[in-house]
Amino acid sequence: MPSTLSDLELLRRLVAFDSVSARGTREIADFVSAYLDRPDIRSETVRDDNDEQVNIIAWRGDLRPDRRGLVLSGHLDVVPARRDHWNTDPFELIAHGDNLYGRGTSDMKGFIALAMNLLVEAEDRSELPLMLMFSAEEEVGALGAKVLAESWPVDELPPRATLIGEPTTLDVIAMHKGHLKVRIHVVGASAHSGTPHFGANAIERATVIISALGVLRDALHAETGPYAEAFGEAPFPALNIGRVHGGTAINVVPDACTIELGVRPLPG
Repeated sequence: MPSTLSDLELLRRLVAFDSVSARGTREIADFVSAYLDRPDIRSETVRDDNDEQVNIIAWRGDLRPDRRGLVLSGHLDVVPARRDHWNTDPFELIAHGDNLYGRGTSDMKGFIALAMNLLVEAEDRSELPLMLMFSAEEEVGALGAKVLAESWPVDELPPRATLIGEPTTLDVIAMHKGHLKVRIHVVGASAHSGTPHFGANAIERATVIISALGVLRDALHAETGPYAEAFGEAPFPALNIGRVHGGTAINVVPDACTIELGVRPLPG
């Protein structure tokens, strides 16, 4: 049976895994599974078609329809860390004053460490089981959560409550905005920059669309819904133009341009 680490040391071990979404969660999931290999704790790994993307379910106590317990849910993957933007190794936990720095400390390996030790140290859970559900690929569309939802008989074994440990500055958040990804392809016609009238500049065409999207973004501020008040300073659907890319060289009229945006609709 593995020894129980302090919350801080466990977080240090978790941060050390480069679990950027594209790399996969197999290595960190193997560590979590080994750490939770203890009497009275049962665990399963759930994979999709990619063996590198591993999700984990672990629990203590009998799972039965009449014994609905608590689920602590989180994700094992992190967003990429550009090392040239860091003064330290992003995959090494660094303490500075009262703060801890490292990729994923807040979102959300800190919670993962606390949840793991809570399950390890939990007393008898015969009446109300305690379950951990850790997913992969959350940062790129909650893909692991979908795999878990499809594999777990939630209709037969629904939890009494689920706590998702995302960073919220310790506020209780009951819901989130949705997320729609939109990609717009703008087509033009290539030509040499010396004779641009023989072509059609796709980037210039895209600017018309971008301007219209800006008008739409501002108009969305007037849209509300039954749960608008739950979103504080942003009680409206949000639209963000996140990426624009096109062209091959400054002496070539671009024949294509792509606009990528995200829309965050309100619940309901």
